[in-house]
Amino acid sequence: MAYHLTGDERFAARCEQEMLTVARFSDWNPSHFLDVAEMTFGLAVGYDWLYDQLDESSRREIRSAIVEKGVVLPWT
Repeated sequence: MAYHLTGDERFAARCEQEMLTVARFSDWNPSHFLDVAEMTFGLAVGYDWLYDQLDESSRREIRSAIVEKGVVLPWT
């Protein structure tokens, strides 16, 4: 949100860094569904809001984490 309010690229870069860190976690604690839901929601919002500021490799990694750790893996 800070990036959209200010246009300061530092905010977008920091958000990308944080999102990639979360995407690289081994899992999002699938034994507790609220942890998975919170991580999935957070990355999905960041992915949507900063789509144009993310490079293609970051988009791919974040998108993959959302699908694999937030949708498919915990429930299979």
